[in-house]
Amino acid sequence: MNFGYADPQVGKSAGFGGTILHGLSTFGFAARGLISQIGNNDPRSLKFFGTRFTSPVIPGGALETHIWEVGTGPNGTTEVTFITKDATSGKVRI
Repeated sequence: MNFGYADPQVGKSAGFGGTILHGLSTFGFAARGLISQIGNNDPRSLKFFGTRFTSPVIPGGALETHIWEVGTGPNGTTEVTFITKDATSGKVRI
């Protein structure tokens, strides 16, 4: 399977400047962080997960996720919001 942007030339031609991490991978790292920090490492604790990608992630870059509780969700859940950003530049990625 070829995700396309693993090839630096394809990534450049798509306007990303080179190789980027597949968005689904970034999505997964953010979800894993949420599950770890507020879901007691139980993947069943994540009931709904939605995000907006704001900029590409370069493979090997460090990411950090910041989480805020925003209120009570349906069926006794807790609703949170988060951002995931590049740990070096501070640029928000999702």
